[in-house]
Amino acid sequence: SIVYSLSGLNNVTGVKIYYQDRNGNYTDAPLYRVNLTKPLTTKEFPDKLGRKIKIYFANDNATHLIADYRAMSRENVQIAKTIIDELILGPRKDTGQKGVIPTDISKGDIRVWMDQSNTRVMVDLPAKLDGNKMGSAGALMTLYAIVNSLTDPVNTPNVEEVQFLMDGKIVKTFGNLEFSEPFIRNPAIIQE
Repeated sequence: SIVYSLSGLNNVTGVKIYYQDRNGNYTDAPLYRVNLTKPLTTKEFPDKLGRKIKIYFANDNATHLIADYRAMSRENVQIAKTIIDELILGPRKDTGQKGVIPTDISKGDIRVWMDQSNTRVMVDLPAKLDGNKMGSAGALMTLYAIVNSLTDPVNTPNVEEVQFLMDGKIVKTFGNLEFSEPFIRNPAIIQE
């Protein structure tokens, strides 16, 4: 953590670390198999820190989306699936945010993959996620929480749009929303 933080500063190419031993002397002796005799760089710790992803939940009155951050492993290459799983998990307690995915939807119910262009995420919703039962505000918050989370440059800089399917098929509407065309990021719905 120290090496990653300090390496982000201008002109810092490595971090030399000393620590106080049991006798009160400062030393650069190896510590837990880490050689401290030379400056450390982030290259020595490629898999030690995860990365953060940005996801969106509804505000109290479901008029805007509010960003939240979650951590994921650096080795995880299924970013889109992780984003969907975190949206299903819902917001943390005492954040003032509301979940956007109904509680009867579980991990694995929503399938997600990249299309061949590598700029569009395909999101296959289950039929039990009924836009008519969610109301127009609920359907809008659900869809744009998914779209804005998947297209946020923090998460996926190459993703430009999201195509929704319902049980593997393109359908015309979700509730009262047009659903057959791909969705693009909507920053106007995000509460800053």
